[in-house]
Amino acid sequence: MGWIPYIKRVDDLAPPFGVFVETRKYIGEALYSILSNDAEVAALISTRIYPNLLPESATLPALTYQELTALRQYVLTGPVGMVRFRFQINCWASTYASADELSIEVRKALDGYSGMVENQYIHFIELLDEGDMLENIAGLDVIKKYGKRLDLYIWSNELTD
Repeated sequence: MGWIPYIKRVDDLAPPFGVFVETRKYIGEALYSILSNDAEVAALISTRIYPNLLPESATLPALTYQELTALRQYVLTGPVGMVRFRFQINCWASTYASADELSIEVRKALDGYSGMVENQYIHFIELLDEGDMLENIAGLDVIKKYGKRLDLYIWSNELTD
């Protein structure tokens, strides 16, 4: 967060920082757009990208994403209109190899990304952590689906008063 404390007012922010839109409305749509428009990700899952929960009837492989936190940035005079979101992307598949392959393509599409998407300026996406997941059939030692999770920081602007 090194450079944030040196900003005195939102007006001091030079473009693209001056692009302010309501973040909450667009950040999930922006993630969906980045992933569904990435050729390698789309080749594996098409548009099977869901917020929060994977539908029971979903074809695998597929993705889910969820917002974990939204930390607003401040200086002494108030908010600067920058939010650091923490998101978790879950890559689901019927085999471990397929879940791993999908997580690699998602990482390549998102880690280090910056740009304007769905009327939302994303300053930077940073991969924080990744790991394995699985889902068992209740009461049995049978794996229903395999998963890989990716935890990300997404730095973006939001509307300020």
